[in-house]
Amino acid sequence: MSSIARIFLQVGLRRRVAIRNANTDIIYYLKGRSRRALTSLAVTRNAIAVVDDDPEVRGGLELMLSSYGYRTLTFASAKEFLEAAAIAQPACLVIDIQLGESSGIELGLRLSAMGFKFPTIFMTGSQEELHRRRAMEFGCVAFLNKPFLPDELIEAVGKAIG
Repeated sequence: MSSIARIFLQVGLRRRVAIRNANTDIIYYLKGRSRRALTSLAVTRNAIAVVDDDPEVRGGLELMLSSYGYRTLTFASAKEFLEAAAIAQPACLVIDIQLGESSGIELGLRLSAMGFKFPTIFMTGSQEELHRRRAMEFGCVAFLNKPFLPDELIEAVGKAIG
């Protein structure tokens, strides 16, 4: 087994998960998460989290970031990320402004209210100035208009994780 030891115990309808490695010592209770999803969260310290409801965009960003040597986590919705935020602890977030059921800015505000302060990069395909203004008021590291060049994202990630 790798340096990460995973213990999965069935406790009623809940799963108790202990994930241990050099950077973490976390016990986290999850409902309905698969072992595969939990395994992918086990090596998340200093990863880049991508939150976008478009599977093609998520996949493309994951491929782009990993080709530059970054570990990535992808999430299809704000709700999915919120469920994993405590255990994921990413180095920074790359969030689409328009997530379908909510906005990326709303996600950022909820995370702040929960006490999480992740450096955030917002991206959007919309040209509305309101989105840019709200993102800047939130305190984002960068605001990218889709489509953007890989170098723009890599520069923003470098700035975010310093």
